[in-house]
Amino acid sequence: MSLEVELKLAAEPDDLALLTRTLIAMAPGAASTSLKLVSTYYDTPDCALVRAGAVLRVREREGRFIQTLKTAGADGASLLARGEWEDVVADSRPDPQAAESGGRLPHGIAEALHPLFVTEIDRVAIEIEPKAGTRIEAAVDHGAIRAAAGGRSEPVSEIELELKEGDPPALYDLALELLETAPL
Repeated sequence: MSLEVELKLAAEPDDLALLTRTLIAMAPGAASTSLKLVSTYYDTPDCALVRAGAVLRVREREGRFIQTLKTAGADGASLLARGEWEDVVADSRPDPQAAESGGRLPHGIAEALHPLFVTEIDRVAIEIEPKAGTRIEAAVDHGAIRAAAGGRSEPVSEIELELKEGDPPALYDLALELLETAPL
C-alpha cells in the first residue's frame, strides 16, 4: 500500500501547453514522459464502492493492464491522502483475485461490478524537485471521459500534482506558482 497525496487542478485546454512548458522549466535536466492512458472505472449498479469511499479502475498503459483500488485516507483526516493498491491483471476486466487490490474489495461485490465510464487521456508527466527531499510528479492530462455504454462524453483538461516524497504543503506552493502562469 502507498499513501497518495495529490491535488487535481482543472485548466482550460488552451492553457495546458503553457503550463506544460512552465513545469518543464521548473525541472531542468529532468525528462518528461508522454503516455496514452485508457482507464475503465467500475462499480456496482447501486454504487457500493463509491458509498464505501473507494474507486476501482483498470488502466491500459503500454500494453499492460493495471488494476488500482483507491480508498479514502485510513484515518479519514485528510481529503488529499488515500490508500492505493495496484496489480497487473490479464485484461481490462477487474480481477477480484488480484493479490493487492482484489483482496480489498468489499466481500461479495465482484459479480456485480460493471463498467461505468472510460477515460482516454494523453498525459505528459514531469518530475519536479522544488527543494531537497521533495519530489512531485506533475501530470498534464488532456482527453475525454465517456460513459461506458456510449453516448455522453466530456473533455478532460487538468494537472495532477502527486507528492512522491516530502511535505504536502509543497503541492500547494507548486499550485500557487502555476496559478501565476494561467488560471487553474
